[in-house]
Amino acid sequence: MPSNFPAPQGLNSRTFKPGPIDGSLNVIQLLDLQYKQSPDHPVFLYDREDGGMDSISFSQYIPTVHEAAKLVAKDLRDAHLLHDVLINNPLIVGILALTGL
Repeated sequence: MPSNFPAPQGLNSRTFKPGPIDGSLNVIQLLDLQYKQSPDHPVFLYDREDGGMDSISFSQYIPTVHEAAKLVAKDLRDAHLLHDVLINNPLIVGILALTGL
C-alpha cells in the first residue's frame, strides 16, 4: 500500500486489510470484500451503560446488511414496484438510527 494512502490509520491494524481505492469496486463490493478479508475488524464501537465498550465486526455487520437489503427488495416486489423503481426511477434508501438519547 502506498505511503500516501488517504486513510493510513488502518494500515497498521492486525484485523484490517484495506481494499482498493482506485474506484474498481462500489461500496457494496467493498463491504463484501471487508467481510472476507477483515471479518474480525470492528465496524462500529459503542459505549455500554456500565462503562464498557461493545463492538460489531464485519462478520456480524455484513450479513445484517444483506438481510436488510433482502427485506427492502421483498417489500418492493410485494408492492409490484421493483421493475419501475430499478428501471425508471432508481430508489435511494437511507436508514438512520439514533440510540441512547
